[in-house]
Amino acid sequence: MISDWEIQRILDEIERRGSRTVVLQLPEGLKKDAARVAGKLEERGNVTVVVSADPCYGACDLTAFRGDLLVHFGHAPISVPDEDVLFIELSSDLDLLPLLEEVLPKLKKSVAITAAIQYVPSLPTVKGFLEQNGLEVHVGEGDSRVAYPGQILGCNFSAPRAVSENVEQFLYVGEGNFHPLGISLATGKDVLVVDPEMNEIRDMAEFRDRILRQRHAIITDLDSASSFGIVVSSKSGQNRFGLARKMKEDLEKNGKKAVLFLLDNLNPDNLLGLDVDAFVSVACPRIAIDDYALHKKPIITPLELEIVLGERKWEDYAFDEIEGDR
Repeated sequence: MISDWEIQRILDEIERRGSRTVVLQLPEGLKKDAARVAGKLEERGNVTVVVSADPCYGACDLTAFRGDLLVHFGHAPISVPDEDVLFIELSSDLDLLPLLEEVLPKLKKSVAITAAIQYVPSLPTVKGFLEQNGLEVHVGEGDSRVAYPGQILGCNFSAPRAVSENVEQFLYVGEGNFHPLGISLATGKDVLVVDPEMNEIRDMAEFRDRILRQRHAIITDLDSASSFGIVVSSKSGQNRFGLARKMKEDLEKNGKKAVLFLLDNLNPDNLLGLDVDAFVSVACPRIAIDDYALHKKPIITPLELEIVLGERKWEDYAFDEIEGDR
């Protein structure tokens, strides 16, 4: 639950910059609060507020229209922060202690802790609680796309990979299954989830195995595919055109046809009518995994394409990531 929207901090920034037009960008789960936040800023800041209604998938997806100031909620900056953007990360104030007490008997001796951005400020508290109960606790340092130690992005699992060899298990604090799934696939280790929003503990093993079975079936079915659409994102934080061009070359070397498609929002409707057998997404790594059932044609990741082409064994399956510099 988010109780502090940092309204005063935003107002101070508006005054410092002399902003007249302010754009708000929020992820889908927070847009229900957009009108209320916009009203407060207009009332107290003497500004015109525009709320971006387009989908927002992360700090990789900053809206092009920014007015005098873009206020981006719910994410931390990736790589070099943009001076035109004020990031409001929105820390959760839910009490973790009951769930930590519940998960404690399920934890192994050495554990690494990770979190979504809203729970990163709670990691020192989590670490202290676990260490007081006799556990060896690690927090990994991510690469340049990751703003804080222990932080997880949907496209980057460098923080858990940095400490994977030192631990038996991972504990993830946050909502949803995609981030802990990525941790499990990136490290090969067991992952337990402390989900404060759902007020529950989850073991990712069964979910991970189910997703792997789905991915194996999709990859196997592409043995006979002769044409592929390689989907490139125009979003600056997701654009991997160099990788797309290399995949096109690899496909053509293997006797396949390949066409590059450029999209801003990669959704199933935008791919309808494109005459290829399957798609490879070089946009957000989540798309092929989260939205696969919504697509009329198979959609896979760049690393899964390597399996299709025989360049990677299924036993070496890995999660697609967008990595930064170390």
